[in-house]
Amino acid sequence: ACITGELKAIAMPRGSGKTTIVVRAALWALLAGHRKFAVIVAATEGFAQKLLTGVKTEILTNGMLTRLYRQELHCLQSLEGEAKRAIGQRYEGKKTNVQWLGGQMSFGYVQGVATSGSILSCCGLTGNIRGQQVTGVDGTIHRPDLVLLDDPQTKESASSPSQCQKRHEIMMGDVLGMAGPHTSISALCTCTVIYKNDLADQLL
Repeated sequence: ACITGELKAIAMPRGSGKTTIVVRAALWALLAGHRKFAVIVAATEGFAQKLLTGVKTEILTNGMLTRLYRQELHCLQSLEGEAKRAIGQRYEGKKTNVQWLGGQMSFGYVQGVATSGSILSCCGLTGNIRGQQVTGVDGTIHRPDLVLLDDPQTKESASSPSQCQKRHEIMMGDVLGMAGPHTSISALCTCTVIYKNDLADQLL
C-alpha cells in the first residue's frame, strides 16, 4: 500500500500489535524513500502525539534501525532529542532545516539521502487535518502522501451512529484529500470493531 498508493484497513483485537506494525511500516516507507510526507491520525490529538513520541524513541534508541539507516537518521539523531539544536544544524555549510517538534519532525535536507525533505507529523481525526502542509527550502508546498489512521474511533463515538457517520465523512473527505486535488495518497488504517455497524465495521 505504501509503495503503490493503495488503501488498506487492518482489523485485529486490541493489544495484538497492529499499531506497532503499521507505525513501523510508515517509518520504513519514509526511510526507504517510498514516501516523503507521512501523517499519523488518531482518534484524538493526544493519542496521535503519543504515537509520534514512540517513533521518536525508536529513532533515538533502536540500534538495529541505526545500523540499517544511519545516513537517513543522522540529522535527527544528532539532535539527541533536543529540539533547540535544530536551529543551528548544518551540513557542508548549509542549514538542514531538521525539526524535532511536539507534533512534527523533519528529517532534514541532505542531497543524495533518501529521507531528504521527508516529514512525519500527527494530528487528531477531529483536529486541524486541513493544515497538514509545509513549505520546502525551495519554496515548494509539500502535502502528505501517506496517512496512518490508528483506531479512528473511541468507544463513545462507536456507539453513536451520527458520530460514526461524521468520522467516516472526515476520513473519506479531509483525510484522503490531504494530498491535494487529483493526487493519490497511500493510507493504512488499524481498527477494532466495537459495535455492529460502527466506523470500523463500515471500513472493513
